[in-house]
Amino acid sequence: MTTPAPSARPALPSATSAATVTDWALSLQARSRALLADSAEAEEFYEESIEHLGRTRIRAELARAHLVYGEWLRRQRRPADARDQLRAAQVQYTSGTTGFPKGAMLHHRGIVNNMRLFTARLGLGAGSIQLSAMPLFHTAGCVMSVLGAIVTRGTLILPPYFDPGLITQTSPQDTAEDRAHTLGRPLPQTEVKITDPASGQTVAPGVIGEVCTRGYHVMTGYFRDPDKTAAAIDADGWLHTGDLAWMDERGYCQIGGRLKDMIIRGGENIYPREIEQVLFEHPAVADVAVVGVPDAKWGEQVAAFIRPASGQTPDPDELFAYCREHLAPHKTPRYWTMLEQFPLTPSGKIQKFVLQERFLAQGPDVAIRAESTDAAAAAPSAS
Repeated sequence: MTTPAPSARPALPSATSAATVTDWALSLQARSRALLADSAEAEEFYEESIEHLGRTRIRAELARAHLVYGEWLRRQRRPADARDQLRAAQVQYTSGTTGFPKGAMLHHRGIVNNMRLFTARLGLGAGSIQLSAMPLFHTAGCVMSVLGAIVTRGTLILPPYFDPGLITQTSPQDTAEDRAHTLGRPLPQTEVKITDPASGQTVAPGVIGEVCTRGYHVMTGYFRDPDKTAAAIDADGWLHTGDLAWMDERGYCQIGGRLKDMIIRGGENIYPREIEQVLFEHPAVADVAVVGVPDAKWGEQVAAFIRPASGQTPDPDELFAYCREHLAPHKTPRYWTMLEQFPLTPSGKIQKFVLQERFLAQGPDVAIRAESTDAAAAAPSAS
């Protein structure tokens, strides 16, 4: 799903090269494990990742993307084994928006079928030409794009930069409206349901909840982290993604944010993405992140971090009034902080936990308290 104001965040190096493609493919052929990460991370990330992965070989160029290899098994091919299908093909580290990234173990059967069904949905045939919309440290780049081009014997175009706000994943047969505002439908041979985070029950169409999925594409687990694996994949094989979304009657989904980002103020669930989309439309705002911060009375309060648009000096009182025109009182941010830049993951996601830590350490630039006549001072009302 596209995000508002895609140009609000800088384009990021795509960490893509022919050498990266070759090395990743050789790693799969050798049946070793590959760790894919991005050059935008600090050296400390690589040191910790290598120690966490427990492997010995690294081919690192800190100017671009990296592949941390498992043992090469002396680069000798061995007879095919059906058990190889479910062996780890690569350890894909997560974005790290809530802390140090986790290593998701992706198996051969999963990535091959993901590529096969994705390629079929796009209608790519022999000799197709495709643009890799994602960097190769991302599974959409290394699996969908690279393997897709190999299987179709097509041409893969590797752009030097990508803009995370321009990425979609729908079918060419979908309407322009669906391509612009939805994730499309789940791929064949997969299951997706939207559940109530509290009860675990499947919700009705149009109701926001946590995205859960099951099928060939689910990871085998987090590398050397059985506790987090058990928390993510339940006894019935459903992966609890932590993403919030709603699904319509056709099976098309729209993302509503992250479960961990949800703010609970006075017993009411508040979804930061809704507030961010409103603020994105303000001409003085180039980028925005909304987080929950501790509050003695309400449990949590809404805080907004703003990166001003070029040549603009946003006024928190004006932004507060603007939000009150478009949002329910309890959703309107009370705390406002201006930033020149946001802490980002390599894939361009804002590290909100860093913003929360900053708030706790420094407080906001401006705190706007509710007037006695403001409904936000009373119990929250439904929007």
